[in-house]
Amino acid sequence: MENKLRYCRLVSGMSQTALGKALDLPQTYISRIENGTIDIKNISIKNAYEIALILGCRIEDLVGEKYLTALEDPLA
Repeated sequence: MENKLRYCRLVSGMSQTALGKALDLPQTYISRIENGTIDIKNISIKNAYEIALILGCRIEDLVGEKYLTALEDPLA
């Protein structure tokens, strides 16, 4: 699955440092999500929601529609 956090962050005009500060998380955490060291689908729902809210995007934009559909319907 493609990680779209970097794209959403850049479209919003926010730096990794600024996003980290807004989330009260270190910049290195944002960097590790963007480079795939931390799989974005394994971050907490709270962090995913806050990232989407801050960046002005949907959680689906970050993790992908297919992943969220699978969460809603385990047989999908």
